Amino acid sequence: MITNESELSNEDNYIKPEFHKQLDDFLANAEHKYKTIQSLVCVHVIERIYRRVKLGYGRHFGGVKVNIEENLIIDGNHRYIAYEMAGFDYEIIPQNKNHCDKPPYRDIKTFEVDYEVDWDMGHPHTRKFCNDDFLKDFDRD
Repeated sequence: MITNESELSNEDNYIKPEFHKQLDDFLANAEHKYKTIQSLVCVHVIERIYRRVKLGYGRHFGGVKVNIEENLIIDGNHRYIAYEMAGFDYEIIPQNKNHCDKPPYRDIKTFEVDYEVDWDMGHPHTRKFCNDDFLKDFDRD
């Protein structure tokens, strides 16, 4: 259980400029293991996962689905980035490609980052993840 609830956030709309820089540096300069078909990621989603992993809740967010033969992320681009930035040992879940996963594949370095819109806020199923209230029922890693 959470031992210091002040570590958790009720509002996640503001991303610190330091995290922008850290994310940009990671995307541009890290050696990425995988390719992707995705071209855009959300800084708000990545920051929330990253922060929560650093607080010890990483195992609650699931693995990254990867087509092993092509080193292609099928599902979990935001988790991959947050986990790698946090140095978290995450599960790789082998996954077959589907008809949407067609070349050309993108290098993670080419991701564009949406710094404006919090993607979770726009979806009723993911809005609950915009604050940390749901974590109060989880144990830390």
